[in-house]
Amino acid sequence: SPLNRNLRDPPKEQEHKEITTTTIFFRMWFGLNRKEISNICIASFAAAFAGISKPVFGYCIITIGVTYYQTNAKRTVGWYSIFFSSIGILSLFAHTVQHYLFGVVGEKAMTNLRQALFTGITITMSCKIH
Repeated sequence: SPLNRNLRDPPKEQEHKEITTTTIFFRMWFGLNRKEISNICIASFAAAFAGISKPVFGYCIITIGVTYYQTNAKRTVGWYSIFFSSIGILSLFAHTVQHYLFGVVGEKAMTNLRQALFTGITITMSCKIH
């Protein structure tokens, strides 16, 4: 019956809104070029290293604490201290790279979103004028 068909099918406005929302998302995402995609990959690896470094810090601290009670601990504590310090410096570098590159990609994505929204507004305005 026509009544059931109207209840099942969304109105044309709803269809247009869904298509527009999907189009804006894809314009924003696929507007990123290879440089941004490579930045995302590098930043993701930096984030993974930054996240892994925390348990490594804990392991080093516990190992140094346990080693103090053993004989000839000076050499072992020295090596773990150097390892702990180097992981700290690498973690600082990883956090910096992660935040910088995700910030750059986020700005590009926001620029794409603003352009897509502005284009949608101008198209809507031009359709209403004509």
